[in-house]
Amino acid sequence: MGLSMAAAERWVRRWDRQQQRYAIAERLRAFAHQDWESWWAATARDPELAGLLAERRRKQPPAPHGGGGHNGLSLSRHVKLLRQAGFAKVGPVWQFGSSHVLVAIR
Repeated sequence: MGLSMAAAERWVRRWDRQQQRYAIAERLRAFAHQDWESWWAATARDPELAGLLAERRRKQPPAPHGGGGHNGLSLSRHVKLLRQAGFAKVGPVWQFGSSHVLVAIR
């Protein structure tokens, strides 16, 4: 038994909307993944952030494991430390592979 004409039309409209969403996402480079090093390199090129980045370098101890943006803490350890620091709500809002972005709210 095949699809009714109405069901087929709905399927085509949904498929078309999905294709439009993909096209928009591609134009906005929403599927491009920026790794930690390239994010910091792009940030360092922003003149408005130069003072803040210099202050961060002064305060931050050298990165373990030769740098590379990974501090050796797991996602669960990050969440635990943020909660211990007084943040009531903590959770990931983005993930790509083992990379996460957390948001913490006091």
